[in-house]
Amino acid sequence: MNPRIGLCLVLLASALNAHRAAAAEPAIVRPSDAAATVGVGDLDVGATSLSGTVINKSSATLKEVHLVLRQEFHWTNEMSPGDDSPGRALPFKVETHIAPNSSAPFKFDFEPLPQRTDGTFTNSLEVTGFTKVE
Repeated sequence: MNPRIGLCLVLLASALNAHRAAAAEPAIVRPSDAAATVGVGDLDVGATSLSGTVINKSSATLKEVHLVLRQEFHWTNEMSPGDDSPGRALPFKVETHIAPNSSAPFKFDFEPLPQRTDGTFTNSLEVTGFTKVE
């Protein structure tokens, strides 16, 4: 084999591996930066489901938007709470590709909360991750 061709192949392989490694590296962004990229709206929480819209505020296509539905339990007597808080965090993922400056509907089904007389539940939804398609 010609030494120049061999060197070119080695350099090409190194460049491809470096590109793959760079593409595979997840980027970590501050929550405020993430909020400028993706949001949620039109939320409707029922006894066993959550529906809404994921909003892509960026100029890139997004996919695999990770969300967490937090169902926090607030004790009636916070000074003397019980031993077993029934609160929970339910992660899920919206797989759909979302075009730039567009939105996509989602629905997430879950088990009903237990009926309790010693407190109340509040719901919150948080975006915990997403992938930009470049």
